[in-house]
Amino acid sequence: MTDIRKYQFGIAVIGILFVYLLFTEVAGRWSDAFRLYGEISVKKESVLNSEDLLQRTAELRTKKKILTTQIIQANQGFEQSQIGVVRLIQTRAKEKNLYLRMITPMETRTVGQMVELGFSLELIGSYNRLGVYLTSLETGPIPIMITKVEAVNQHPGSAVLVISVQGKAFILSKSVLK
Repeated sequence: MTDIRKYQFGIAVIGILFVYLLFTEVAGRWSDAFRLYGEISVKKESVLNSEDLLQRTAELRTKKKILTTQIIQANQGFEQSQIGVVRLIQTRAKEKNLYLRMITPMETRTVGQMVELGFSLELIGSYNRLGVYLTSLETGPIPIMITKVEAVNQHPGSAVLVISVQGKAFILSKSVLK
């Protein structure tokens, strides 16, 4: 083989090696780089600037006022306070023909923008009326979750029960109502 042929063969091998490396290494990295650049461009367009953030904040505050007003109006006359919860408990007991012997407030704690009011009740009435009463509390205008119910029949053969109920009511905190 002549020297020229050797050089031509070497150049061809180097060219083939260059093309191979270009398609296996460089092209894959460039496609990843272009893909990442496209993702960054999309994120850059979706990020809000300060004026957009101020406008969005104002819109959210307006929605908050509207929703808070709707919650207050949907409470059927029971205010978003501990007194409102007590009135709801008393009113529902009277409506369902249960004798409410005692209401005891329990632990109160703030959970986000809500206040969790714990309570304990002692009622006297029948099993059927108790079920209707608890359903009316849990589906009422103020969210209430019953956590414990104990019923004791103090007079065997009688349908009258002494019922102990524990639960939690959730109302909007005062800062939300402002």
